[in-house]
Formats: sequence, C-alpha cells, structure tokens
Amino acid sequence: MAPNHKGLISHFVRYNYVYLPLLVFFLLSIPPIMNLFQEKPLIRGGESYYHLLQSRERIYAFPLLLEGWLGEEIVLLLPLLGALSAWLFLKLGLRFGLAPGFLTLFAALFFFSPPFLYAFSLLSFYGYYFLLLLLGFLLLSSPGKYRYLAVVPFLWASLYDVAQALAAAVLIGLYCYKNPPLRKFGWFLGLLAVASALAGVLLGQVQILAGPFQEQEVLGDLVSDIGLAPGLSLFLLLLAILGIILSWTKKLVLPNILLGIALVMYVLRTESLFLMALILTSFAALAWQHLAQRQWQLPTLKQFTLLLLALGLLFSLLSRLERQAEPGPTAADLEASNWIRVNFPTGIIFSPLEKAYFLQYATGLPVQEYYHQQGNLTPAILSQEYVKDLFPLLENNNITIIYVSAPMREKLPSDQGFLFLLKNERFKLVHSNEEAEVWVFHGN
Repeated sequence: MAPNHKGLISHFVRYNYVYLPLLVFFLLSIPPIMNLFQEKPLIRGGESYYHLLQSRERIYAFPLLLEGWLGEEIVLLLPLLGALSAWLFLKLGLRFGLAPGFLTLFAALFFFSPPFLYAFSLLSFYGYYFLLLLLGFLLLSSPGKYRYLAVVPFLWASLYDVAQALAAAVLIGLYCYKNPPLRKFGWFLGLLAVASALAGVLLGQVQILAGPFQEQEVLGDLVSDIGLAPGLSLFLLLLAILGIILSWTKKLVLPNILLGIALVMYVLRTESLFLMALILTSFAALAWQHLAQRQWQLPTLKQFTLLLLALGLLFSLLSRLERQAEPGPTAADLEASNWIRVNFPTGIIFSPLEKAYFLQYATGLPVQEYYHQQGNLTPAILSQEYVKDLFPLLENNNITIIYVSAPMREKLPSDQGFLFLLKNERFKLVHSNEEAEVWVFHGN
C-alpha cells in the first residue's frame, strides 16, 4: 500500500496545476449554486454592496462595471477567478523556484483556508487584488518585452486605495532587488503605482484606506474557530507560529519582513487578513514539512499529530463552507429595505456598519454610517444611556430613520441603553418583521 500511496501523492504534486484549481472551482461553486436554487440573494456581504455603490457614483477601477448587465449573476464568475488565481499562483511558484512538494502543500493550505474562499465568494477587493498581483509578477518575470505588460495589472491593482498601492510597490521593489536587471523597471513600476493612487486621491477617485465594512475585532476576525469572520483555523495558526520559530533558526529574513508589513495592515483594517493569511500559510507549510520530514522516536505519535492537524484544518474548511452559503442580507433585510424604499422617498438612515452599505444600495437613501467609515458614530449612538445625550447626536446628523437588525437586538441589552431609549415618545416603530425593525425619529 505504501508505494501506491506515495505514487498518488507524487502524481498529485506533479499535476497540482490541474487538480488544485479544479478543487478550488468546485468548492467556490457550492455556495452560489445553493443560494441560486434556494432563491436566496447571490450578492452578499457589506463589502460587495460598498463596491456596487462606488461603481454607481464614480469612475471605479474595481472591475464591477459588469454588474450593470450581468446583475447578481456576476457572482457566478467568481469560482472561475478563484481557479485562475490558483493556477497562476502555482505557475508563479514554480517560476520562483519553490520545490513542487512544498509549493503544493503551501497552495493547498492557502486555497482551502477561509480567507481565500471568502475573498472569492463575494465581491471582495482582495480576491481581485491577488489575481492582478499574480498576473503582474508572472508578466514581470517573463522574458523579453512581455515583462513591460506588467504595467497594466500593477497599475490596476493600485487604484483601490493608497495602502494597497504601497503594498504592491514594496513587493515589486523586493522582487526587483533580487533581480538586478529589473531594478530600473521595478523603480518605475513602484513609483507609478503609488503616484497613480495619490493622483486618484487628489481627484477624489481613490481612498487612502478603504473600509471598514464590518465591526473590527482584531482577535475575533483572526481566528475563524472563535468567531463568524473568515479567519484562519486555530490549527493553522499554531503551525504558523512553529514555522515562524523555524524561520528564525534558518535566518529567513524576507518572510518575517513581509509578515510585519501585513500585520500592520491587518491592525488598521482586519479585511486585509487575506494578505496576512498568505504569509502565515507559508510559515504553516514550512512547519508541516518540518514535522513530516523529521525523524520521530515514536512514528505513531508523528502520524497521530499530522492526522490531528489535518482533521482540524478540514473541520475549519467544512465550517466555513457551511457559513459561506448564508446570504449577507437576510429575507428580513430585503423585505424591510424594500418597505423603506417605497415609504420613505427622503431621509437619512442609521444602521449598524455591517448593514449600512446594503441599505444604501437597496433603498437609495443615504445611510449615516456610510459617510462615517471610521465607525465613530455608531459606538457614540449605541453607547448612550440618556435621551439628553442621544437626541443631539441624531439631530446633528439629520438622522430620521433607524434600522434595528436581529444581531443588534442580540448584542444590546433591552432594559437599558439604546434599545431601551427607543421607547421614548419621539421614536415610533413604523415597520417590523421577524428579524428587523424600522423606527422613525421625530426631531424638535
């Protein structure tokens, strides 16, 4: 059995560029197909509606103009983009000289991680950003004049926000530093990416730092096993910690520099977990390879340890797939937003951050949190315990409609604070269903 087992692994490693993209396509196809047959919304997640809003309001470099003629069915293209990214990643890994066995392990751990699957299951910038960077480096590392075509994907990737443009410039600089013939062109690419992003800021077309699209919880968003966010498996994080320790012993400086940059970006915006997950997964793959290749005094313990890690990663994958099929806006959100659109031609809505972009898109009304992307207004309003403090906040921001979602009712106490203050006579419940409520605030 052992030779056959090794033969299957060797065959899989040899043709990883076929099997892994096909598996990625299959896994990414499950959620939209399930939602399609169950007549649930295909487009979901606050970030998806943020991008749709941006493409409505301005010339937007993010490739969502297809939404104008594809509608929600644009989501059905995401599995293809995920599979293409997987293929490009494997091709680029071989071109960069990664051993096929390590590359296959690294790719499998990353492709089947919640951050990767999440990024290609909704309209997320980081999925497109990853695809564009891979295409850019594949062209940049090509011989002859093809390398100059790298300007297009790198420039495209830099027109989202300045932070991502800087990240792209750093990666280009590090690569070209290792390849002296490309240094002049690398300087040009890096400066062009940053200059284009800054020019976009001056023209009002590019943000310095986009988001956030949900409440930011640094620890909760990092570990998928303890939160709802598409974080990393606890088992993969443990492997990554071991890999980081091993990298110190091997004096691998570059991966740790990249990890430091990604960590800073993650603290600023937890949505950038995708990039940090990529680097942490490389450390996890290093640790897994170390555990598999080293000699153990108890071979049974070695097999048990690797099996336990594999089962832990599989559990995290299955748990994420189960949650992937859940639509961002619920049926209650859709029904309530339609009621607001019909009954309120004007007004400003207050809502929790995770619902803000959807409500803005569905009702056509301004949502206050949409214009306060740092999330300062929501905590200020939700933390008030007296009407004398709450009313000025609502009046000064011209808020007339308040949307209360089911998660908000679960988080906030009903006997004090914001929900309790809604019993005041200046608030009126005008619409409700099983999971959502619409209140009207009457000013002076």
